[in-house]
Amino acid sequence: MPAPLSFAQQRLWVLDQIDGDSSQYNLPSALRLTGRLDRVGLHQALNALVERHEVLRTRYVDGEILPMQVVHDMQPVEIASMIFRACRSKKKTKR
Repeated sequence: MPAPLSFAQQRLWVLDQIDGDSSQYNLPSALRLTGRLDRVGLHQALNALVERHEVLRTRYVDGEILPMQVVHDMQPVEIASMIFRACRSKKKTKR
């Protein structure tokens, strides 16, 4: 069921209407992990995070007068995995 936006959400919505292609609020970062990855633990942690924080399940919709927010039910997070193997060149470089 749609609910009104908070004042902070209204601000973000207005900024998106002005400059919808902006990535101003996206903060990309990278993290290098070493060792074995506990995939089950990672999956459980991400699901707990999404379940706990409604903002990660919320989208804005156009209301009759003002935009509204819709909080979706929890859906399990799916994690795609890929296996990369280090490739070492057999060529030796001269020094």
